[in-house]
Amino acid sequence: MTRTILIFFFIAICLSATVHDNTEVRRIHPWEYDTFEYHAWWKVVNEQGVVTSQYPAVNQWVNMIITEDSDFNNNYDNNGGHSHENPSDERPSQKAVAWRALGDGETVVRLKTDSTGTAIFRWKGNNFSGKVTTQFVPEDIRLPIEIFHTELRYVEYFSNGGSYSIEYLNHFPDYGDTKPPQRHEDSRHLSTSNLPIISRNGTENTLASLVLLAKYYRKRDGSMLDYIRISLEKGGCADNKQLAGGTPAYQYPTWQYKACNPIGVELDVENPAIDHGGVGTVSGDTDYGFFIQLLDAVGCKLDKFQDDGVSGVPSFLDDVPNTIPGLGPIKVNAYWHTQPVNRVVCSVAPKILQ
Repeated sequence: MTRTILIFFFIAICLSATVHDNTEVRRIHPWEYDTFEYHAWWKVVNEQGVVTSQYPAVNQWVNMIITEDSDFNNNYDNNGGHSHENPSDERPSQKAVAWRALGDGETVVRLKTDSTGTAIFRWKGNNFSGKVTTQFVPEDIRLPIEIFHTELRYVEYFSNGGSYSIEYLNHFPDYGDTKPPQRHEDSRHLSTSNLPIISRNGTENTLASLVLLAKYYRKRDGSMLDYIRISLEKGGCADNKQLAGGTPAYQYPTWQYKACNPIGVELDVENPAIDHGGVGTVSGDTDYGFFIQLLDAVGCKLDKFQDDGVSGVPSFLDDVPNTIPGLGPIKVNAYWHTQPVNRVVCSVAPKILQ
């Protein structure tokens, strides 16, 4: 019996150097929960090193450690299509969420293995795109460490003759109907050629809506809409808002990860009234009314949330007089009507194309 215990102890010590690195990258939606299972077994071997029996490591504490794979060398692929980390200014870390009711002494990042030697963890991303490493580290160093890798990015699945293809976010196709992105200082989301266009990506339906919106808006009198921000190249929040130089569209100086346009279906557009006399003028309000009518025509609407992404908009969809002759009153959001930047949602195919 003593000899068996000594052999077992020797094998357990060997396990302290065991690290299982699961190199396969799991691609998931940025907002989804990701679930991992950690399995731990005690093994007994004979003198020849053959496993003679094994049984689950029950009631063992395991810690979950989540780290974002920060890249300081502008490797865009490693960070969800953009990179702006540095040692003193990294994005807020991912948030761990417990998959089940917590037992005595357990926390969302420290669970006990059950009767099968299993500890189940589930965590939820904070809408940032990029690659994340999740480590499961047992507090008993004789048990192995498990490592998993997750790539947080947006994907859409389209049916094609019974099979499904994956569609990633696409860059906004600028046909000259919108104002150039160089107007805006978005220094944390620059392309390799230093243009602030990395956050101008969207889903297929959204981009179809925006192309039509820009085209028909310009046809009226040659004026162009100013699309400031849609989404990051691989999905996730455009994860900060920064004072935009001479055009102060964004007033948040640092990390405001709730103030974002999630997953390619929302965009920020400069209030059209600004270029036509301003809010409250006949010309400005007429232009804004035309903009609101076009939103409905191309399958878009004003967002019901304020810029923080959480607070509801007051007086949502109030009735205001329409200044366009002969068209009568229209529904206009009284809140967005006075804001320098409007948030718009375009999540369905444009009515014109349906």
